[in-house]
Amino acid sequence: MNGRVAKKIRKYSRRNWIEYVQEVKKWPFEARWRFAWYILFKKMK
Repeated sequence: MNGRVAKKIRKYSRRNWIEYVQEVKKWPFEARWRFAWYILFKKMK
């Protein structure tokens, strides 16, 4: 996961959470899993 994606995510979450969730649902399962894993590790640090 690169910085550009993280920036996009931050922009989304600031704008509209529901819209953001709908976007994530369009992703393939594997990408979603990796993204969730990334967030978990970020929060644990």
